Amino acid sequence: MAEENNIILSDTERQQYRGWLEAALEAVQGYNGSEAADERLFEPLLAIDAFTLGKNGSVRSDALERRFSKQAWPENPSACKCMNDFLSAAWDSYERKLEEAQDYRAVLPLLAQGGAVIKHSDKTFVPTGEGSIKEATSDNPQPVEWKAQPRLAMLIKHLKEEKIYTDDLIVYTCTPDPGMVRRSPYIVVQIPRIDKEIAVCDEVGEITMVSNKILGEDIWANLNKRQLEARPEITAVRFSNEENWWNNIHSALLGEREPGKKVDIVQYAARKPPLDMDLIKASILEHREMREGWPTRSGEVLHGPYANKETWGGIDTALNLGRRGLPGGSTLAAVKAQVSEEHGLDYKGMHTGGFGTRGSGARGR
Repeated sequence: MAEENNIILSDTERQQYRGWLEAALEAVQGYNGSEAADERLFEPLLAIDAFTLGKNGSVRSDALERRFSKQAWPENPSACKCMNDFLSAAWDSYERKLEEAQDYRAVLPLLAQGGAVIKHSDKTFVPTGEGSIKEATSDNPQPVEWKAQPRLAMLIKHLKEEKIYTDDLIVYTCTPDPGMVRRSPYIVVQIPRIDKEIAVCDEVGEITMVSNKILGEDIWANLNKRQLEARPEITAVRFSNEENWWNNIHSALLGEREPGKKVDIVQYAARKPPLDMDLIKASILEHREMREGWPTRSGEVLHGPYANKETWGGIDTALNLGRRGLPGGSTLAAVKAQVSEEHGLDYKGMHTGGFGTRGSGARGR
C-alpha cells in the first residue's frame, strides 16, 4: 500500500476526479428517493471508489478520498468529501424532508418528484358503513379529539431501506367524507414490483392494512373497515410504536424475500384495474333489486360498485378467461346462480349445465 500522504494527483487525474465530484454534488442536490436518483448518485461515487482503491493498494480510505477531493477542487471546501459523506448527505437530506412532512399532503409532492404515479379517487377509501359513528350533528356537538402521526412519511422511509423506491409506487389519494369522525383520509400505496398494496392513514387510532396482492381502488372505496379486515388477503397492523408497526408491515409485505424486477409503473397504472368477486356479486344483486331482473351480457353495469365503470360482457369474459385478477373457469351466469343461492332468490337459469363452464362454449345471460 502506498503512503497515503505522499500520493499527489497529476493534472489529468485532478481534472478527472473533479468531474466525479461535480457529478456527485449535482446528484446529492437533486436526490429525490427514486432508484434513478440512486443510480445517478452511485455512478460517480463508484468511479471515485475504484480510483482510490487503485491508488491505495486495494484498501479503502475515507481520509484519502477527502485528500484527493481537496487536491482536485481546492476552491470548493464543500466538495472535499469521501464516498460515504456524499451518500449520507443525499439520504439524510431526503429523510429530513420526509420528517418535516408532518402531513400526507406534504409527502405527496415529494413522491411525485421521485417518480411515483399519483392518482386521485372521488370516492372515500375505507368508508364508515352502516352503524358506524359519524360526526355529531346536534346544536351543541362535543368536540372530537384528533391527533395525527406522519405514517405515510414513515412508510416511504422504511420502504426505501428495503430498496423499494418512490418510482416503484402508485399512490391513490381519495376524497375525505366530511361527515366522518375520521379527518385524515386513507392513502392506498400500490407496489407492482412485489404485487402488494398498503392502505395507510395518518390519524392516530387508525389501523394500517397490508394486502398480499393488489386489490385496486374499488375494494378500498366499497368495503368498510370491518369488511376489509375480514378479507383473507389483508393483514391489519395496529400502531404502538414505529419499530413494531414497521416490523409487522415488513413481515406481511416482504418476509424474507427481496423486491423483484423493476416494473414500469406508468404502464401498470394505465391498465384496467383488478376485478373482485365480492364486488361483482354486489353489482349483480343491486342490479336485480333496482331493475327487478338479472343482468345480461349486453350493456353496461349501471348499479353497484362497478356502475358506469364496466360492461357485463367484459366481466363475463374476465370470469371465463381468468383476467384482471379473477381465477377463470366461470361465467356471469354461474355467478348469478351463486348470488341467487346465497340470497334465496329465484334465478331461472339455475339448472344443470345452464350457465356453462370454461371450454363448454356456453355464455351466460
